[in-house]
Amino acid sequence: MRIGVWGLWLGVLWAQWVPGPRVDSLPPGWADSLLSRSAGDDTLFYQAEDSLAFDLYRREARLYRSVRLRQTTLRLETGYARLEWGTGLLYGYGRWENDSLRELPVFWYGQERYEMDSLRYDVAKRR
Repeated sequence: MRIGVWGLWLGVLWAQWVPGPRVDSLPPGWADSLLSRSAGDDTLFYQAEDSLAFDLYRREARLYRSVRLRQTTLRLETGYARLEWGTGLLYGYGRWENDSLRELPVFWYGQERYEMDSLRYDVAKRR
């Protein structure tokens, strides 16, 4: 315990506890990717025509417009994609343009091709 602020006010000695410096910069419960056994196998290549937004608090990435994702055995082309790296879930949706839905998800797993309205895929479990 470290007492950081103390003083004397109206004859009463008071002290306030101040936390010490953290040993690790990662919050408790967050895993370090360097300690993962399969950290090298999980490389995901991505491309987006419009923008890419990382939300570190929610642990997710959002890609907008003409999105292309590629991993060793899977590939996704869609209008909007969201990857939650805390849970390993990948979502793909089309995008609205002029009152119609465009760029619906097209998913490849190996040589198999799937066209769909929306996609929810667990990258870790591969299903």
